[in-house]
Amino acid sequence: MSFSPVLGFYRAASSALGAFAGLYLNERAARGKEDPARLSERFGQYTQMRPTGTVIWVHAASVGESGVALALIDALSARDASLSFVLSTGTRTSADLVARRAPPRTTHIYAPIDRADCVARFLDHWRPDVGVFVESELWPNLILQAEARGVKLALVNARMSPRTLRRWTNWRTAGRRLVGAFRYVSAADQRTRDALTHLRPAPLGAAGNLKLAAPAPRVDAAARATLAAAIGARPVWLAASTHQGEDEIALAAHDTLRQ
Repeated sequence: MSFSPVLGFYRAASSALGAFAGLYLNERAARGKEDPARLSERFGQYTQMRPTGTVIWVHAASVGESGVALALIDALSARDASLSFVLSTGTRTSADLVARRAPPRTTHIYAPIDRADCVARFLDHWRPDVGVFVESELWPNLILQAEARGVKLALVNARMSPRTLRRWTNWRTAGRRLVGAFRYVSAADQRTRDALTHLRPAPLGAAGNLKLAAPAPRVDAAARATLAAAIGARPVWLAASTHQGEDEIALAAHDTLRQ
């Protein structure tokens, strides 16, 4: 197995910078980006008990990926009702979504930060039999430690931007090491699938976006009725999933349209 200087540097840097993780997470909590009551989970410390039997761990970064993860859990549960699931996410919004929609036998947790000791505590506690990563959040310490412990890993609905694909092309040895840790890989689009074929000698699953195959989210009828009453007959436009700086642009466009 080829040594990757990039991964070696990453391990050293994540260990050194990990000393500041507490300050970073507390600052995020002060801005409402982290749940203060559950910060210990980011360090791999959990109060929930591991379920007995087979545990499928599913990792999803945020809301969009969590929708795919929940649909996947529903499908796997329909095949085998004895399975238990641990769904790890990284944002408060995804935690809120899972709290509303989690199927039976599913435990939500916050994923550990990608520091070796935090990852080790996470794996010691949950001891997953299978790990499924949704889309593109690939944390090297988390993936490689899980592989070393014999966790069967899968990457589903992989989707990478052109910039990310160029980065993996430049860091080919690191990319091959990470992608090679997964026993099964499928891509959301053909471009990502074509790029992954250069990083993975084993066959890949067919390209196809699981978000399009997932059932529509359940609607809160009461909340919908309240919103409809507040809107009335007024025309509505929606700016969804905006990023920093885009809200101001959207509001300026709204003011222009009203003039």
